[in-house]
Amino acid sequence: MEKQSTISDIAKAVGVSKTTISRYLNGHYEYMSAITKAKIEEAIRDSNYSPNSLARGLKSKRSGLIGIVANTLQYQVAAMFVRGIHDVCVDNGYGTIICCSDNILSRETKELKMCLSQQVDGIALIPVNLDCKYYHQIYENGTPIVMCNRYREDWKYDGVYVDNVALTRRTLKHMLDNGYTRIAFFTDSNLRESNKTFREEAFVEFTNQYCGINGRELIYNIEQSSELVQQSIQDFEQRFPNNRKAIFAINTNTLFITLREIKKLGQRIPEDIGICGYDLLGWAEMVPPGITTLQQPFYDLGVTAGRQIIKRINNHNVYAPDEIWLNGSINMRDSTKMF
Repeated sequence: MEKQSTISDIAKAVGVSKTTISRYLNGHYEYMSAITKAKIEEAIRDSNYSPNSLARGLKSKRSGLIGIVANTLQYQVAAMFVRGIHDVCVDNGYGTIICCSDNILSRETKELKMCLSQQVDGIALIPVNLDCKYYHQIYENGTPIVMCNRYREDWKYDGVYVDNVALTRRTLKHMLDNGYTRIAFFTDSNLRESNKTFREEAFVEFTNQYCGINGRELIYNIEQSSELVQQSIQDFEQRFPNNRKAIFAINTNTLFITLREIKKLGQRIPEDIGICGYDLLGWAEMVPPGITTLQQPFYDLGVTAGRQIIKRINNHNVYAPDEIWLNGSINMRDSTKMF
């Protein structure tokens, strides 16, 4: 049987110290050149060396695991977020434990406790709870958390978010530039999360500033009800018969049900009414005439969160908390075109 290679064998093959090999195995690359790192990777790949992760964990008091607690795994974008974190973790020698709260607070608590029982080195979290007390307790007991996507005003530590305010304002400006002088905001009062608030407040501020009308008078709570959607569309049209009109849908479900009811009413897009909205599923481009959508960079969100949690694991209380905001994008299609 071939003898198992050791750290000493790898160090000798590369021409570096055992300490350098140990730093590589523990993910500490900050003082290591790209050439040295590549040589170590090649030497390990060409040998039969297999690091003992349990022994390394006992020595370093780390498990080599990062917990990912998502609010849902239902949509493709959730998988993209998880994949982004996972890719960064694998590249840096970490394994992942993937959990899902299903937007249920009690389940989120159970998933967080399970991660802690597995002694994860850090947690990337899309939160359910509006109160950060338990999250702070976990962090201050030694397990870093990076808050993802859902902003919490009282969260004191690292967070990675999408700038929904800037994305909403850019989309509204695009619509106004294309001649839509009255834009209604279709929302659902049952939604209880920060991105809803950011989008709604951005709409109100933009409309107040550029459209000469109180934006709150153009907000319609449709409650995912077909009847309410039709009533809202008809009310919007009757109030502004001489303006070119469009609807901004707050999320995928609202966009879908609004499109369905526009069709039932026999209205044409964009000739009779324009429409745009946030789309998580990617179907909007296939709906004639092509629906303008706002897209959030969920893979990049995951990658950034993964890098941030590893950075924090290696320097738990060394530097001030980071609050990172990513830009979304607009897929401009014919549903908001100028004509």
